[in-house]
Amino acid sequence: MKIKVVLPVPHNKWNANIEKSARKVADKDTYIEVVNTEKGAETLEGFYYGSFAEVDTIKKIMEAEKQGFDAVVVWCTANVGVEAAREVVSIPVVGIMEAAHLLAMLIGRRFSELVSVEHVVVRHWRNARNFGTDSKLASVRVIGLPIKELHIDIENTFKKMYQAGKKAIEEDKADVLVLGCGAMLGITDRLRKALGVPVLEPGEAGIKVAEMLVKLGLSHSKKGYLPLIEGVEITD
Repeated sequence: MKIKVVLPVPHNKWNANIEKSARKVADKDTYIEVVNTEKGAETLEGFYYGSFAEVDTIKKIMEAEKQGFDAVVVWCTANVGVEAAREVVSIPVVGIMEAAHLLAMLIGRRFSELVSVEHVVVRHWRNARNFGTDSKLASVRVIGLPIKELHIDIENTFKKMYQAGKKAIEEDKADVLVLGCGAMLGITDRLRKALGVPVLEPGEAGIKVAEMLVKLGLSHSKKGYLPLIEGVEITD
C-alpha cells in the first residue's frame, strides 16, 4: 500500500517528525511519502493563511493519484483542500482532523480539541459542523502558543496543553482529547498518562483511517462528491 502525506506548507521543517509519527502507527508494508506544497503560508492559523494552501494541496493530491498512490492524507487539521480534491480524484483523501473526530466519538461520549491560538477556534467549530461531529464536541480549548513556538520549549508546551486539557475535562466534561494541530507531535503519550483520558494525535488517526479504507476497497462517494462540470475553464 502506498500513502502520500501532503503537508500544505511550503517548508519541510516538520517532515521528519511527521514521517516518524506516521511510521509509528502504519502497517510495516505501507509505503509513506511526505511532500509539501510549493506556495502558501508558513503556518495556517486562520482562514486567510489557510486559503493560500488550497490550490497547491489539490494539485499534490491529483499528482499522487497519477503516481499510483492508493490514498492521500492531508496532514493539516484545517482540512485544507480535502473536499475539493475528492471531486477530482477517485482514491481516498483523508483529512486528519475529520479522522480524529470520528475515532474520538468511538471511544468517548464528548471530546475537546486543544488548539494553538484564538484565531483558529471559529474554523475548528465550523469544520466540526461540516463533519457532523459538533454535537459531540464539548469545547475548543486554546493553549496560547503559536504553532511556530510549539517545539521551542517542550516542557512549556506540555504544561500549557496539560492545563487546557484539564480544564476541558473538568469544566467542559470532555472524556477524550484531540490535539488541534498536525505539528503537535511527540507529546500524546505523556498527556494520556497525566490526564487519564484518551488523547488522539490527528495525523496518526488519518494514517490508520486511510489504510482501513484502502484495505476495505472504499473511497468517497461520487454521488456526494460530484465530478467537475465539463467545459469550465480554469486560469492557472
